Amino acid sequence: MPPRFLALLAFALTPACVGLSSAVPDAADPESPSGPTIMPMPTFTPPGGGVPGDTGAEDDSGSPGDTDSGGGVPESDNPLAGLRFWVDPDSNAAREAAGASADEAVLWSKIADHSVAKWLGGWSGDVAVTVGGVMDTADAEGAAMAFVVYNLPNRDCGGYSGGGAADTAAYEAWIDGIATGLGGRAAAIVLEPDGLSMMDCLSSSEADDRFALLAYATATLQAAGGVVYLDAGHSAWHPVDEMADLLVQAGVSEADGFALNTSNFEGTDDILAYGGAISALTGGAHFVADTARNGLGPTSDHAWCNPDGRALGLPPTVDTGAPLVDGLLWIKAPGESDGSCNGGPSAGTWWPEYALGLAERAAW
Repeated sequence: MPPRFLALLAFALTPACVGLSSAVPDAADPESPSGPTIMPMPTFTPPGGGVPGDTGAEDDSGSPGDTDSGGGVPESDNPLAGLRFWVDPDSNAAREAAGASADEAVLWSKIADHSVAKWLGGWSGDVAVTVGGVMDTADAEGAAMAFVVYNLPNRDCGGYSGGGAADTAAYEAWIDGIATGLGGRAAAIVLEPDGLSMMDCLSSSEADDRFALLAYATATLQAAGGVVYLDAGHSAWHPVDEMADLLVQAGVSEADGFALNTSNFEGTDDILAYGGAISALTGGAHFVADTARNGLGPTSDHAWCNPDGRALGLPPTVDTGAPLVDGLLWIKAPGESDGSCNGGPSAGTWWPEYALGLAERAAW
């Protein structure tokens, strides 16, 4: 493992060094907190001198190799080690590439050539059939899948991505459907983005119900082959001790770990430091991080909804060289809108102009 990365992890495992304030983000707009000031961090370089990718600086450069799979992390217990995640040949970016000029096709391939997690929610129809079909397709190519499970009751506190299952029984039945579709086959699962980070709108009893639902989903999906990571927000949102406490209450000790930066833009170095600090307070829990759109880090105000001027981050890999970091994944599909804000279409809608900008500004 490169000395720089060892130094970063040593730094990350010291919660007092993260530099997070103890203040709770603005409850009036919990997805867009003003956020604490993050201390300057060492630069992260993948093992073996690989893809420089996101360092939070605008002068990153380099050429990525095939990082969607890896031989695993030596001497670690990474549950994703050795998995190769499926790349959709008919993705929105692949379709754009097929009809583009030669120069633009090169840009589109920066997105199209990499694996992206599939989001599951109320739009997924018969979720057992949907998941089963996707797993069958991946299996046929000797690949694994990554899913985002996003259907908690009172999801997003009624915000841009509001909705979710009608009640506890409906949610548990829906989770059972995903388990049926998995059928004992391995898949990485990011469980309920913002489910822990956005609980201010819940009553005490509703919060208890949410913790119980997350525990149910974790156990059920693991029994069906899922490798489950509880979503834990990002480094500019909740202080380390606050998020660690929420994860403990949600049963992170029974999960495979937690997920960071889902659909967000915080720099990889800050996210790794934040994750290491949380891990130290949660019994050494592992984590994954979303690097799909964080190639230039966040805007100065940590905007979360379609911020201008962002870039693709490190391509996905499970070969991180770090015992705590199971994967750097593309959890949010680059080019899908965050919501009807900053000129964007509704949440989840393909926005080719935004996607092309992400690719154009990528350091690689």
